[in-house]
Amino acid sequence: LYVWLFWANNHSDDGYYLNKIAQFPYISDVFSINVVTGFKAAGFDPYIVNTWEIEASFFSFIFSIEPTVYTRFFLNLFNNFLFLNVINALANKIFTSANVSEFYKKYFQFSTVVVLLFSVNSVAFEQFGLLQASDLWQFNSGMYLGSSVVRVCGLPILFLYFFDRYKIGFDDIALFAIISISLISKSTIAIPFIVLFSLVYLLLYLIKYKKNVLLVILLCVMICISLLLPNNENTENILYSFTIYNASSILIIYSIALFIISFIYKSYKINRMNIMIILIIALMFFNPLNNLFEFISVYSFVSSRMYTNVLYLLMALAAIYTFVIFFRIKIVNKIVAPIVLIVSIVFAYGSYKSFSLDQYAWKDPYTILIHNKKFIPESTINLSEMLAELSKEKELLVLAPQVSIVNGKSHTLSVVLRLKAQNIKVISAIPRFNSGQITGYENYSIELQDSFDEFSKKPNNQNINEVEKILNEFEVNCVIVENKKCIN
Repeated sequence: LYVWLFWANNHSDDGYYLNKIAQFPYISDVFSINVVTGFKAAGFDPYIVNTWEIEASFFSFIFSIEPTVYTRFFLNLFNNFLFLNVINALANKIFTSANVSEFYKKYFQFSTVVVLLFSVNSVAFEQFGLLQASDLWQFNSGMYLGSSVVRVCGLPILFLYFFDRYKIGFDDIALFAIISISLISKSTIAIPFIVLFSLVYLLLYLIKYKKNVLLVILLCVMICISLLLPNNENTENILYSFTIYNASSILIIYSIALFIISFIYKSYKINRMNIMIILIIALMFFNPLNNLFEFISVYSFVSSRMYTNVLYLLMALAAIYTFVIFFRIKIVNKIVAPIVLIVSIVFAYGSYKSFSLDQYAWKDPYTILIHNKKFIPESTINLSEMLAELSKEKELLVLAPQVSIVNGKSHTLSVVLRLKAQNIKVISAIPRFNSGQITGYENYSIELQDSFDEFSKKPNNQNINEVEKILNEFEVNCVIVENKKCIN
């Protein structure tokens, strides 16, 4: 467990998701306010189409499970289990298509051993030059997130359900719509996944059934749209930098080698899937065709997460293709089980040891969790409950440290103060989640918050004067500090 990132609330991202899950049962219109700050929400919230938080809130509420426990333990486990099953099901289809003998076909689940590799600390991946991609750390601490489901399972799920399908009938369109809506309900980052997959599927469909006129029209439309759209150099440069780094990675080199070798199976279904992957990569990288991908991604982090999914898919396929080769070689297939056992032990031990390389990680995270059974500092829960009691008397406008040190690690405090106190307003969370968009608080900047944080840790005459200005200008009536000297 990457517990220190729980304390950091996954770089403070968890502030939004945990508060939303915690507050759904208690707020009449959770979409009308910013769940982290408590102030009225500004503008359109694109996360309104995501429903996984409602689902998590429902189960957390009816079973009386703390949102932090439900997400960081149960939902993390479930989504990892989901990923295992997606790889397992895809391996089953590939084994069948590659004509692996019936006796050995039952061992397709060995391919899921690759998930142990994915669990390696993201710091170790980069430190040893094994892999560089967006948000690898989320596999360690943020698999509960809806975006993580899309980031690791998006393309594999689409390939899984359309591996045996060639035509475009009503049932195919209905299935694709259901899958697409399900993925988007987890995260809108699924949109470029869905668009690129549908385009390459349609291209191969038109080629297979020799619908040449429609094929030419589709290609012309894609090229024209791509030429009309501007090139997003920032997104392009990020993906290129990842690719240049990964070009020397033994994991990626091995995955590409197995990907190429898989064409010798002479399976139409496998070859079609491989060609679709190649075309998706082409639409992501080749200018100007990639302009469409960059446009529908909107943000560079969205395109980067799709890039991560492509890497995960290639490595998962490499594991599957490896076992296909093993079970087709008579000399090797008899010792596959011991090989898998050894590889599993090596991957598991490597994953465990990789966390000792991280300077931020605790040496004994499980002891920390024994004393903080809610997967969040108990002091934070107690503080939030205390604020909830105080807010019954009057509305609280809270000023608090952005980050406090708990158990020797950084804990992003201000973004989770509303977990138990739904009626308070947290001014200190504005720079992170609503900067410059709240009437009356447009001038509350990160610089002002930094001044308060300095005062909270080590008060002196200069920062005391700064804090007094903040208290007067923004009508703060509740102040949380770390240093007792602040009280004097």
